[in-house]
Amino acid sequence: MRVRAGLVLMLLQLSAPVLAGSALPRGFVYLRDVDSTIVQDIRYAGSHNFVGRPIKGYLATECILSVSAANALEKVQKMLAEKKLSLIVWDCYRPKRAVDDFFQWSKDPTRAEMKAEFYPRTDKQNLFALGYLARRSAHSRGSTVDLGIVPGDFSSAPPSSPSQPLKACTSPKGERFEDGTIDFGTGYDCLDLRQTRMSAGRRYTTVKP
Repeated sequence: MRVRAGLVLMLLQLSAPVLAGSALPRGFVYLRDVDSTIVQDIRYAGSHNFVGRPIKGYLATECILSVSAANALEKVQKMLAEKKLSLIVWDCYRPKRAVDDFFQWSKDPTRAEMKAEFYPRTDKQNLFALGYLARRSAHSRGSTVDLGIVPGDFSSAPPSSPSQPLKACTSPKGERFEDGTIDFGTGYDCLDLRQTRMSAGRRYTTVKP
C-alpha cells in the first residue's frame, strides 16, 4: 500500500504544469539529463500530431520518464551507437489532462484537420473503442515511451508545413511524411489497422521498474 500511495503522490505532483528545466518529483528525470544523444521530437507539444494542435499538459518539448525507464533507454542507445544508429522518442510521460483532451477531441466531429495523415481510414469517434487511444494511458506512469530508430547522424525531422498537403501515414516510406526513421511500415501515431498488423504506427515500449 505504501508503494502504491507513493506512486499516486508522484503522479499527482506531475499533474501540475511542467516547464522545461523545472524540478521533477523524486523518481522522475528529464531524459536529456540521462542521455542527451537520444533524439527528441515530442509531437504533442506542437501541432504535428493527430489532433493538429498542442495537447493540454505538454508545455515543453521535453521527454520525462521514470529513472528506470530512462536508464534502460540509455543502455539501448549505447548499443545502437555502435551500429551508427540512435533512438528517437516522440512521447514519454503523458499527463492525465492530455488523455482527457484526447477523449474530448474524439467526441467533436467538427475537428478532423489531421485525418488525412494520421487516421485516413478510421472514424475518430471509434479511436478509443478500437484501442488506438485509452482512457487510462500507460504513459501516465512514466515508464512507457513511443520511439523509433534513426541514423546516428540524424538531428531532427524537417518541420511539417501547413501549406503542404497532408500525406497518409499508411503510404509507403518516401510518400508519407519523412520523419527520418528506419521504415517500420507506417508513419508515427498512425491510427489505422495497418499499424496494428505491422506493430509500427504506435511504436512503444514499457519498462517495468
